[in-house]
Amino acid sequence: MKELVHPKTWMFFMLTLGLSWSLTILPQWVMEDNPFLQIIQIVLFSWGPALAAFVMRKWVFSTSLKGLGWNRKYYDYRWIAVTLLGPLVVLAGTIALVFLLGNVCHIPGFGRIDIGLSSHDSENVFKELSLLPYLQDLVTSLPAGEFWNTVLILTGLMILIGASIGLLIFLGPEMGFRGYFLKALQPLGFLGSNTVVGLSMGVWQCLLLLLLLPGWSGQYIPVFLSVLGFHLCMAFPAAWLSLKTRSVYASATFLSVLNQVSGLMTLFLWNSDPALAGVNGLAGMLILLLATGAIMVWDKEFVRKYKAWVY
Repeated sequence: MKELVHPKTWMFFMLTLGLSWSLTILPQWVMEDNPFLQIIQIVLFSWGPALAAFVMRKWVFSTSLKGLGWNRKYYDYRWIAVTLLGPLVVLAGTIALVFLLGNVCHIPGFGRIDIGLSSHDSENVFKELSLLPYLQDLVTSLPAGEFWNTVLILTGLMILIGASIGLLIFLGPEMGFRGYFLKALQPLGFLGSNTVVGLSMGVWQCLLLLLLLPGWSGQYIPVFLSVLGFHLCMAFPAAWLSLKTRSVYASATFLSVLNQVSGLMTLFLWNSDPALAGVNGLAGMLILLLATGAIMVWDKEFVRKYKAWVY
């Protein structure tokens, strides 16, 4: 357990928080009147972990930047397909689980899955999706009778956005937490190291949300628990992806695409609590835990030799 108190771990986490929070000390009126500072703040939020990893390696310990998973040499077309299509498997599994818990078992909060939506008005169906404005105009302009064609088009667009624009946001945290931090904690083993990494990423994001939200309220607690739980459950499959491909681009792509396609749940899910029925909610977490179990059962060699895996 000495890895938990080693300077290379706690100094990294504190530095990550400091870099991510650096502009929050400025008055709100300064940020509102300066678009340039707003862009810098977004960059520091998402790339604070990567910058912290760079500082720790280059300046604090004066070591090489190699071995942090920042390359794509082994991230070939087969693994690219896994990271692009894998999130759709998580989405489908979440929908199936919510159908079982909501439609069949009628557990409160899981709502109802309805896949017979071809007669619904496309504007009402898609208005809840978080789309770029021009994409939303494209989607809502399609006839209601073309619903399923629209679903396919939308799925392709979400994958494309996740693998391009979204990747720029998710790559920073992955380079820091999955690259530097995971390697520092790797002696703790598959379960131990990724439990710490997942909880740390969850705490990091919760603290950022706390700074951005307008004051404290008890209604934020389910949100924080969802964020913490999702990062914890995601840590194990993400570690498997990044170490097997020897690249954090794999886990970053998977997370980015999953973040985009998770919005497709709104097409089929009604009267639900997102903290329970969403991809980022309890249902999605259970699917990720099933994926972790599958890794431990069907890739025992990876788990057994986990401490020896390198980028």
